[in-house]
Parts: sequence; C-alpha cells; structure tokens
Amino acid sequence: MPPRTRRRTPEAEAAAKEALAEIKAARKALNKAEEETERKREALADAIAKHLTTRAVTPSEAATAAEYDAKHVGRLAKQRGVPPLRPPTVTRLPKDDGPEPGK
Repeated sequence: MPPRTRRRTPEAEAAAKEALAEIKAARKALNKAEEETERKREALADAIAKHLTTRAVTPSEAATAAEYDAKHVGRLAKQRGVPPLRPPTVTRLPKDDGPEPGK
C-alpha cells in the first residue's frame, strides 16, 4: 500500500519548500558551529598539555584558567602524553596464582 500523502495547494507546496530550506540551512549552520567548537576545544586541550609539559603552570592553575575540573585536566594531560609530576610510589605485586589444586 503506497504511503498517504497530503495534497497541497501550489502556495502551500511553495511554503513547505521554503520551510524545509530554512530548516536545512539552520542545521547546516549548527553543524558548522559544532565543528568549530570541537576545533577550539582541541586547541584548548593542546595548549593545556603544552604548558603542563613545560611545567609553566600547575594542573590546578590550568584547570582554573580553562574552567575545567582538575580531573578532566588530568585526563587531557594523560591522553596527550604529558609525563606525571612525580614517579609512581606504589609498585604492583606479582600475580599470585594461589596453591595448586589437589595439594
């Protein structure tokens, strides 16, 4: 069974085409703005990583300036390979398989 379509007058059809064109233009503008926002977000993350790597600012200062949570700044730094401020102080224990069965 074919889909039901509403019959429109030529004026209504022209208005619908104009409305759809406006909606598509608004969507295109939104997509462009989202892409620009993503580029700016990446530039901010790169700047944070750069200055944390050179130790020009502390992670706390970077978080305050960027208006990000300190944990988010830490994640960004880790993703971009920024070395930690100090080496880890905890070492992993060797995996213990436990006693062998039957003994």
